[in-house]
Amino acid sequence: MSSFITKQRANVFFAIFIPVVLVAITGFTGRAGDGDDKPKIALRFHTEPDKRVKVATMRFGMSLPGLKNPNRPKEDKKLTEDPQGLTSTVCLRIDGEEILFGYPPGEWKEKEGKLPGGVRSVWRLPGKKLVIMQAVTVVKGSQTFAVDTCHIRYTIENRDDEAHQVGLRFLLDTYIGTNDGAPFIIPSEKELCQTMKEFKGEQVPDFAQALESLDFKKPGVIAHINFKIGGGVEPPGRVAFTSWPDPLLKLPGADAWMTKWKVPMVSIQDSMDAAAVLYWDEKEIPAGGKRTLGFTYGLGNFSANAAGNLGLILAGNFQDGSDVTVLALVKDAKAKETLTLHVTDGLARSQGAETQTVPIAKGEARVSPVTWKVRPLRAGTFAVGIESSTGAFHHQGVRINKK
Repeated sequence: MSSFITKQRANVFFAIFIPVVLVAITGFTGRAGDGDDKPKIALRFHTEPDKRVKVATMRFGMSLPGLKNPNRPKEDKKLTEDPQGLTSTVCLRIDGEEILFGYPPGEWKEKEGKLPGGVRSVWRLPGKKLVIMQAVTVVKGSQTFAVDTCHIRYTIENRDDEAHQVGLRFLLDTYIGTNDGAPFIIPSEKELCQTMKEFKGEQVPDFAQALESLDFKKPGVIAHINFKIGGGVEPPGRVAFTSWPDPLLKLPGADAWMTKWKVPMVSIQDSMDAAAVLYWDEKEIPAGGKRTLGFTYGLGNFSANAAGNLGLILAGNFQDGSDVTVLALVKDAKAKETLTLHVTDGLARSQGAETQTVPIAKGEARVSPVTWKVRPLRAGTFAVGIESSTGAFHHQGVRINKK
């Protein structure tokens, strides 16, 4: 029996809440899931050479139209530091050679092909007979049901009569609303990533999230990176959270927008300029074969209680039979404080003890994460609640669709 309410009483309590479906504080407060098909993300591509970058790279930046930066009233808030994405780079590793996407010896076959909600760019390496397609589109996000997620995909096709070893590295220079150094919130981790961290293989998380502000009552923009998007798209085999490779760091390999394959690992606190680095290490692509890689980056959901000391993130594809991650955030956790998960009928806890001890936060953030996974048993609208041993409680609705 729960120390707060029995499961039966929890279901009665949650029944009052069920009509409120996934109401989230996202940067578009109250608009998530409202059926609005207007894109919440604006894309801008680097289509022509300029003073900083001498070739057209087709890198891309993301801004949030309608959300003004209070420090720069003429500018919108954004998700990448540079409006054209010049500081977010793609590097290919082909048979041991490192080549920046868009640079010689490659050449453009198509730069600005039209896609619904985005742009297709096709680049080829004549010597290797490799063709790389970059497809960037703005689509509906699984967390918010709004058009607020950028779907990024690379298809590498080998048109040679021999195999090639090919890998790809994507350096994402994050900028969360007005915050260039926001820490990353990573499921199953015991603390926020405020310094640096690398994950490999099965340890690569499903996603990472970041809040513009760790004030739960005013979190601002909520950014969400999904590393495992499914649909036949290969997820990264390595993910690193680090500082953007500013030459001022005076480290080998830190070469700004010309940084090649290996991005130096540096504490985010050293520069307050956070970045996520996604690696698809070299694999053989046989003659006539191809490799499709990708991820998504956009807005996510976050809700908090009125006191501002408990927050909740729900993430997944929200389909019947597929696990949903429940990531709770506790502000200023007390010694020996515990957190208990409650779910309504239709959801079943699949990972994580029902009651967990809240880790004491390190550093200035004073925010402690606790993670569970729940499995939907059927489609419908349900609720998830978290209860602290201090008496604090918070709940959020979740809509599960048919598979």
